[in-house]
Amino acid sequence: MLYLFATTLHATALGAFMALAPRVWYPDYEGRTVAWGLTALEDQQIAGLIMWMPGCLVYAAVAAGLLVVWLGRQE
Repeated sequence: MLYLFATTLHATALGAFMALAPRVWYPDYEGRTVAWGLTALEDQQIAGLIMWMPGCLVYAAVAAGLLVVWLGRQE
């Protein structure tokens, strides 16, 4: 559970930084997002939000499941 918690912390931080960044981190992607109708910054922000919210919820759900199993064995 400690490893899941540690992974959630840095994944949350990276996702938040990506989503809230005022400029593009990788300018090489400037022309590659036009086909999707997005700017490179919008694409980066969406990726950050996906990493931040639903991505970290998976870690939290697995950690909660392990905690339930662990507490069940304590009885």
